Amino acid sequence: DTVATLTERQRECLRLAANGYSNQEIARGLFVSRRVAVYHLSQAYARLGFHGHTSRLRAVIRLLDEESPGWRC
Repeated sequence: DTVATLTERQRECLRLAANGYSNQEIARGLFVSRRVAVYHLSQAYARLGFHGHTSRLRAVIRLLDEESPGWRC
């Protein structure tokens, strides 16, 4: 699947994670519990077919590539 298949909330969580926010900080920023924030992140990673830390990092990079071409240094 592509990033386009993610819900807006999943995309928001991935964006915040990409910017270095912790799960708790993501939860506070979105006015949800930490558990809900983790759920959204997990669903986003699963939808993109990523499991494990390295694969999850790839998911964030993929999101940035699709939304902000040229973001890489």
